[in-house]
This record gives sequence, C-alpha cells and structure tokens, in this order.
Amino acid sequence: MGLFYRLAGIAFIGGSLVPLGGHNPYEAERLDCAIFHGPDMSNAAGLARALANAAAAEIVRDAETLAGGVRRLIRDPAERARRAAAAMAVANASRGVLDAVMESIAPWLDRLARDAEPVAA
Repeated sequence: MGLFYRLAGIAFIGGSLVPLGGHNPYEAERLDCAIFHGPDMSNAAGLARALANAAAAEIVRDAETLAGGVRRLIRDPAERARRAAAAMAVANASRGVLDAVMESIAPWLDRLARDAEPVAA
C-alpha cells in the first residue's frame, strides 16, 4: 500500500462512509497524502480529530463530494501539498507512541518468552 499512497498523493480512508468505524489513516499520513474520510472514523477517532485540528483531512459524505474534493486537489497541487504536510506533522507528533507502549510491556513479554514452551517446527 505504501507505494500506492506515495504515487497517489491523495487518500480516501475506507470503511468510513458507512458505520464501520473507518480504517487507520496513519500510513496515508506518513506517505505524503492529503486525506479524505467519511463521517465514521470511530476506529481511529484520535487520529481523525488530530487530522481535523491540523486541517489535514476533509470529511466527505458520499462519492460525489469525494470526487469533487479530489478534483479540487488535483487542480490545486499547493493545497494538496499543504494538507499532506499537515498530515505528516500529525503522524510525526505520535511517532514515539509505539516505542513507549513496547517499552512499557517489555517486562511482561520477556517473562512470557522465558516461560513459553518451545514450539516444534
């Protein structure tokens, strides 16, 4: 997916036009995309809020508004670049979260690894 995000420069986050909660926009944020998503981003609500606060994403309600938004960004590459840079800034702000989580659970993972029975290959 990373290659497609980098080539496209504009991403729509699926599963967000219908009540499915939306997918995680993090990869699109990191890979130079201006972002569109539907109204239901409950699976990644914190990221969706951060994107909205940074004016990095646009909420669309249907295929027509998505097409209009994409057309607008294609015609205005400076705006696409500004939104993509804002999305990257959102991603960079949360960059250390995974490392912090892994560091906090490492003692339990180490204990589990020590106590685990070997798996036959």
